[in-house]
Amino acid sequence: NIIYNYFLAILNLSELQFEITTHITELNWEHFKHKKLSGEIGASYMNQGNTYEGRFFIPNYRSNTIGLYAIEKYTLDNLTFEGGVRFDYRQLQSFFYKNDILMSPEKEFHNFSGSLGLTSNFKEDFTFKFNVATAWRSPSVNELYSYGVHHGAASFETGNENLISENAYNVSSSLVIDKKKIQLEISPYANYIKNFIYQKPTLKPVLTIRGAFPGFEYTQTDALLYGTDFYLKWNVVGKLSVVNKTALLRSLNITKNEYLVQMTSNRSSISLEYHFNSCK
Repeated sequence: NIIYNYFLAILNLSELQFEITTHITELNWEHFKHKKLSGEIGASYMNQGNTYEGRFFIPNYRSNTIGLYAIEKYTLDNLTFEGGVRFDYRQLQSFFYKNDILMSPEKEFHNFSGSLGLTSNFKEDFTFKFNVATAWRSPSVNELYSYGVHHGAASFETGNENLISENAYNVSSSLVIDKKKIQLEISPYANYIKNFIYQKPTLKPVLTIRGAFPGFEYTQTDALLYGTDFYLKWNVVGKLSVVNKTALLRSLNITKNEYLVQMTSNRSSISLEYHFNSCK
């Protein structure tokens, strides 16, 4: 490996190179519009292929994904109801060597997802939204098979080929007030995710010829993520405004009754904005 890296440096070649090719086809149809009812039916297909040169990090793979969906929207006075359902199927085949034997495991994932939402415009400057939804996500190639140094994150990642799909159940709402002097939006949410995929730190760093790197292994647990996003814009005087953006998040590992690692921290920012006259 040392000699290999030495010649790469002399020839000014990259140590690792990926080439991914993606083809996407989509078909959408907006059906007839009634006075209060409108909707859309669609299908999508994605074909993806990845090859790499250099050291191993993630394998070569082929992926095919098919999706079918339908969305309907019904408006009644100042209320809007919207619902949708979707089915996705994904086939993934990877190619890599293990103990000098070519492996080509093939995995299939499929599931339904759906959502129901309500939007209420009580007044011109007051809007309330509420939504419940289910969603799912199949594990990605790096989560399944990665093994090596991820230089972008300065860590050593190890995949887990036994991972299964995540399933999420979401509840969210939003209150929007848009007045002349004040613009306010408060959006609380809660997400229960079964088989949540995350990176678990290893106890000891991983030693490589490039040095020691913190190690992470992909694993799964049942998780609860909840919090609130807050946005406030106050026009103080003239064209001068104060803007506050705040995001609060709590991430719980329900299985182990502890907090999840590697999650985004709470954050808040305050800024001043001044809008000059546009130049024409």
